[in-house]
Amino acid sequence: MVREAIAELKADGIAISRRGSGLFVADLSDRNSFKVDRPAVLLPENVKQLFELRQPVEISATRFAAARRTDDDLQKLRRAHERMVAASDWAEEGVTADLQFHQMIAAAAHNAYYLDFLGYLGGLMRESIQVARAESRDSRVQGVTLEEHLNIFKGIESRDPERAAHAMMTHLEGARNRMS
Repeated sequence: MVREAIAELKADGIAISRRGSGLFVADLSDRNSFKVDRPAVLLPENVKQLFELRQPVEISATRFAAARRTDDDLQKLRRAHERMVAASDWAEEGVTADLQFHQMIAAAAHNAYYLDFLGYLGGLMRESIQVARAESRDSRVQGVTLEEHLNIFKGIESRDPERAAHAMMTHLEGARNRMS
C-alpha cells in the first residue's frame, strides 16, 4: 500500500526519489498534476476564487467557440440552454443543464485541453454552482442566470468572439458577485 502511494506521488511529480538518498518532496514548479482541496473549495470565500480561476479559461474557450463552432455544436448548446429553461428543479436539473452548457462551449472551442480542464473541474463546478445559488441574496437568480446564458449563446451563435467572451465574463462575475 505504501509503495503504491509513493508511486502515485512520484507520478504526480509531488515526490522525487534520489538513488541512495531517499524520497524528497519535489519543488512546486516540477509537479505534473493539479489538485483542488474539495472540502475547502466549497467554503463561500473559496468558491469565489474558483470562479476567478474559471474566468480566463471559460472566457477564452467562449471566444474560440464563437469562432470555431459548427452547426452541430450550436444545436447542442441550444439544447443545453433549453434544458436550463425547462428545469423544474433549479437546484439539480438546472445545475446539470448549466454544466452541460459550459461543457458544450468547451467542446465547441475544438481544443481538447479546454474540455479536459473543465471536465476535471466539473464536480467542483457543480458544487460551486450549488453553493453560489444557495448563498445568493438575489431573488431573481434564476431569471438573471438564464438571461446571462442566453447572451453567451447569442454571441456564439452570431460568431462574434468578443460579444460571446464579454457575455461569459459578465455571467461569471455576476455569479461570483451574487454570492456577496
